Amino acid sequence: ISTAALLYGLPGTGKTYFAAALARSCRVPLITTSLGRIFAETHGHLDDMIKGLTQAFDDALKVTPSLLFIDELDSLPDRLTLSTRNRDWWTTIVNHFLKLLDDRREGVAVLGATNLADRIDRAITRSGRLERHFQIEVPDETAITSM
Repeated sequence: ISTAALLYGLPGTGKTYFAAALARSCRVPLITTSLGRIFAETHGHLDDMIKGLTQAFDDALKVTPSLLFIDELDSLPDRLTLSTRNRDWWTTIVNHFLKLLDDRREGVAVLGATNLADRIDRAITRSGRLERHFQIEVPDETAITSM
């Protein structure tokens, strides 16, 4: 059974709303984070980013079973498209995130969200990681009125 997935779709389609509803439906705690949040809450140094990502996984592990929601996942760049400027910095962060996905998920379902699925590093979305991809489309009038 897959315990990780990627939600993608246009801005405002309800990806965050879906994550919250999924956690409620499964009756598990929802732990949320994003790289933007980690940047905002720290000085943005490499060790801050590594510790921030690790802390999100640790927070989810403390309350297992749980759902870890990582919003704006495209903030982690595709390593194949990085220029030489800051490549080493970002590669370290992406590699650490991959390690967390591989080693720190016991009892934690991971759900990533993005508006830009084509910008996500293929190693993140490969089999065994965020391999299941679900497009959240703009709701039509019937869907909106039935909420």
